[in-house]
Amino acid sequence: MLKIHVFFKQLFCLLALAAMLTAANPAAAENKMLDGDYTYDILRNGTQIGTYSFHVTNRDDMSTTVQATMNIEAKVLFLTAYKADHQRVEEYLNGALQKIHGEAKFNGKDYAFTYDAKLDQVDRNGEIEQLKYPVVTLSPFKPRNTEGKFIGLSEKGKTHEAYFEDNGIVKKKSGIKLHPFHELAFIGDVRRDLWYTPEGILDSLSYDKDGATITFKRRAKN
Repeated sequence: MLKIHVFFKQLFCLLALAAMLTAANPAAAENKMLDGDYTYDILRNGTQIGTYSFHVTNRDDMSTTVQATMNIEAKVLFLTAYKADHQRVEEYLNGALQKIHGEAKFNGKDYAFTYDAKLDQVDRNGEIEQLKYPVVTLSPFKPRNTEGKFIGLSEKGKTHEAYFEDNGIVKKKSGIKLHPFHELAFIGDVRRDLWYTPEGILDSLSYDKDGATITFKRRAKN
């Protein structure tokens, strides 16, 4: 009986320690990058103009690769007014961004860039830019850290300083029902409002630019 009592006492201590570690670092559980495909419809004033897709792969060595693809074509009177294609690969280790390699074609003009977190710099078509703050890109997952200043990195590799505004949990309509979402605003070159599910997955994003409202809405899986 004494051995059984000691065993359960040790087990209780281990469980208590695990609970303390989880509470001390809630982001580790909340913002885990989940394997799979995530697709967002891109809308301009309610009309679809493109898609943004992400393929996430986790490995046993704690590394994660996110492959992103964006395609946009906006037409006016059946003529193409704006066309964009973008691909990039993001590399993470233990959830921390390490590198990005991206390419894009906007209205026929080519862009290429590489971001290296160790060097804190972006190489954009051979032009080196040294960065003062961590980089944030559009991702299917809520950022682990929203305190302080950041660098927003566009699909062209252009940078801008920004910061997060945390508006907490809000009720927002998704489908025909109201659901709870964690609302963040990313404020830089423009204000981007983002809504995340309780699991930390981006549900939608919206911002105003050039007299239009641009929305990214996560597509429901079949």
